Amino acid sequence: MKIIVIGAGEGGIAAAHGLATGGHGVTVYEKNKREDLGYDWHDDVSQSLFTDLGIAVPDDCFFVKKDWSFIAPSADKWIKISQSQNADEYSVERRPLKDILIKRAEEAGVEFVFGQKIERLIIENTAVKGAVTQDGEIRADIVIDSSGALSPFRASLPRDIGIPSMPASYEIFHAYRGFFEKNPDEETDTVNTNKAYLKFLGRSGIAWCIQDSPTGQFNVLIGQTGALTQNDLKSAFAFLKQDNPALTDKLIRGGITVSIPVRYPASKMVADGYALVGDAAFMTIPMLGSGIASSIRAGKLLAETINKNLSAAAAGLWDYQVGFMTATGAKHAAIDILKRWLLDAKDEDLKYLMESGLIAEKDFNAAASGEMLVFKPYELIQKALSGRDNLPLLLKLKSLISKSKSAYKCGMNIPVLYDAQAVSAWQKKFDGIFD
Repeated sequence: MKIIVIGAGEGGIAAAHGLATGGHGVTVYEKNKREDLGYDWHDDVSQSLFTDLGIAVPDDCFFVKKDWSFIAPSADKWIKISQSQNADEYSVERRPLKDILIKRAEEAGVEFVFGQKIERLIIENTAVKGAVTQDGEIRADIVIDSSGALSPFRASLPRDIGIPSMPASYEIFHAYRGFFEKNPDEETDTVNTNKAYLKFLGRSGIAWCIQDSPTGQFNVLIGQTGALTQNDLKSAFAFLKQDNPALTDKLIRGGITVSIPVRYPASKMVADGYALVGDAAFMTIPMLGSGIASSIRAGKLLAETINKNLSAAAAGLWDYQVGFMTATGAKHAAIDILKRWLLDAKDEDLKYLMESGLIAEKDFNAAASGEMLVFKPYELIQKALSGRDNLPLLLKLKSLISKSKSAYKCGMNIPVLYDAQAVSAWQKKFDGIFD
């Protein structure tokens, strides 16, 4: 089969590698130049992922994370997530990781075409038959869309196919990321080294200021749903400097704003001749927007599905969506329920949640790691006692947990066999939970 991958995202490269290994002809088209590919910063990735893939990342490209400290608006208490609870998580430099994945794919026979923009899909009836570049048409059996959260190709599909178009504004996180010099004459916080501020300055988002271990710099993120203006960045940076006196204005690297999906996975990821992967399928953890590991594993799963079924039809690709949803997607859907409430929650409610113990360290750790919140009977009793002086909030938390379980259960009940009517009915029910 001839396969096109649009965009050199981690999930798309992983799919390309698996497909080339399976004997298919695979070409990845990336609009950016090779030297401009990848973000100039590090992100969290499970080391077990590299073991699964059989690849090694150079020692100087990753490091062990420090403990995270979360704080809510007006709160006095930091909630810490101990790295020892999730020792598999490391911070890995994005560009070296991308280089490793590309080299691995090229060795398997994948062709990469950099600086070549795909202009549109070739759609005949309801099937994708290839793509069009500035040089003309490229026919293919399958087009894999790895072009990001705001994919114009996904949005161009006929609506009756059932693949979601554009995410809502509150489902996209616009995040600025930069690394800044420290002022050696100012003291740094030796207890809370990785600070994360929930709903900073009353915004629907998160900011962080991390004392980076290997570089001795400050790793700064400022992000929110909706537009992120220069004035937003200026006021947020001033806020971070006030709480972190050693943070300076001197930018070392990074310094760009990216768009990240922070929502449940696409309720339909495949069509005849077409499949979504990575951010284009909204495969990030809704709470923090980390999606490298889930995207790479999804790309591997997509390749395995195509290699096994040898079909470009939606029915032949459906095993891929079922596999992703039951392994990862349903849990992400459950987390999205909590995330949506947190973005709109009152400051006093967030403060109470964190200071009363209703939401504890293990709960934050689970949500940040992509796991749904699960409480044992005795834990529910403890939380009821902790929240007895704020019954409305306790009832709201109980409702959120119930709705989160419903989202997970619905995700896990995805139709195993592809039937257009059954899939449409399941989609309607699944998407309806988040309306």
